[in-house]
Amino acid sequence: MRPIIAIIGFFILTLALLSGQTVAWVTGRILPSFAVAPQALGDWIRQSSHTSSDLLAVQFLDRQQGFIAGRDGTLLFTTVAGQDWIQRPSGFQSAINAVHFFDTHTGWVAGDHGLLHYTEDGGTTWQPQTTLFPGDLHALAFVSKDRGWAAGEQGAMYRYNGAVWTQQFLPGQYSIFDLSFVDDDTGWAAGEGGVILHTVNGGDSWTVQTLGATYTLFALAMVNANQGWAAGTGGVILHTINGGMTWQAQSSGHMTTLYDLAFIDADNGWAVGAQGLALHTENGGVQWQSDNVGTGFDLYALAFPSSGVAWTAGAAGSTWRWNDPVPTPTPTETPTPSRTPTPTSTTTPTPTPTPEPTATATLTPTPTLTPTSTSTPTLTSTPTPEIGNIEVFVFLDSDADGNYGESDSPLRNIPITLRDSLGQSRGATRTAWDGVAYFSAFPPEVYSVRLTPPAGYIITTNYPPNVLLEAGTTLRVDIGLASTDKTFFLPYLIN
Repeated sequence: MRPIIAIIGFFILTLALLSGQTVAWVTGRILPSFAVAPQALGDWIRQSSHTSSDLLAVQFLDRQQGFIAGRDGTLLFTTVAGQDWIQRPSGFQSAINAVHFFDTHTGWVAGDHGLLHYTEDGGTTWQPQTTLFPGDLHALAFVSKDRGWAAGEQGAMYRYNGAVWTQQFLPGQYSIFDLSFVDDDTGWAAGEGGVILHTVNGGDSWTVQTLGATYTLFALAMVNANQGWAAGTGGVILHTINGGMTWQAQSSGHMTTLYDLAFIDADNGWAVGAQGLALHTENGGVQWQSDNVGTGFDLYALAFPSSGVAWTAGAAGSTWRWNDPVPTPTPTETPTPSRTPTPTSTTTPTPTPTPEPTATATLTPTPTLTPTSTSTPTLTSTPTPEIGNIEVFVFLDSDADGNYGESDSPLRNIPITLRDSLGQSRGATRTAWDGVAYFSAFPPEVYSVRLTPPAGYIITTNYPPNVLLEAGTTLRVDIGLASTDKTFFLPYLIN
């Protein structure tokens, strides 16, 4: 349920394998020194979502069953803790920014262009709900099946009574990005300009809890009627212990935007944000500790259903699970018992036996040894690593329509750079005479292809073109460039 910040001047090409991918688990948690050996912060493992769409919302009903939603109406479901995700054909074209399911069958989704739908069969079919607002909805909050709220752009706020949605009115046209309710009456809303709104009557009226801040708050989490957190741009984290009468800033240690946060109690929480940032606290935010999830992509959504397990999802279909390992106690040395002297035994005289006659031995023929055959070792073939190829075609889009047509022509000598999900350069080349730049034999990974248009030119094709590639296939993406001055051409490109 987080807005996406556009990246101008380059586009992203996602390359990933449809099968599950294993990523090294990192670190542990802060533990008493007398109980365990020191460990780092947490264990994150990458999961395959089978999609390249940006993922904007995550909800888990328990440690096994959960939902993820995102752009292009993407809706995913798992019953195996995210080891496999099943895509639900929602039929929506708009982005889904928020989900709330009560069980595996019954739930709601909200999103762009006033999207607000209900399902009773796990997303196989959907029932549209009528609102008075055609703009984007960013947040959902329910305390029961018959009591919920939806909010979004320009002060849009609706309450559900089990039958219909009715409009509520805020004291200003604030865009709301998150909601948190602790009961039928008590709730909060957070959004642009650092505003936090509070209600004690189910939204019939709202009051502004003034912060005097200019940042935007994208995330809000209240664990009870008194204690909660909000987070947003500039790495800001705010904390209240009196229901929002006052909010105090906590140090996140970062200036990076935070898009979501979640707490399971007054001590344990996570926050995630741009550039793969993840923060963890075990003392209510007094200290926030950074964790390396393993991606450079923005993380937009977070689920923390119970102690020891969490999920996050973000750009280009990236999905990760955190599992807190059980610490291994430090072995305690067992003392060696003192040696007790062994008493010396007294030797008893042994009687001398009477000699017996010695028998004459009979010679036995020596057997002939049979040679043992040597077995021929069986050769084991080395498996071929799974790889994929990326083919980038750049063309002069003379009519700037975003499609390669008869009047268009390939552009050579255009520099292209390939980067992995951590932002590390994996290769650089230029387009050949046919306008193609080729990157071959790359392992399954999330990559980005970057191109900076020459001065006076713009990219006309959709970007970022997030795509998914299976190993053993070649992915091609077309990039169109058009001049901002129709009378000017690219002289250095046709040398």
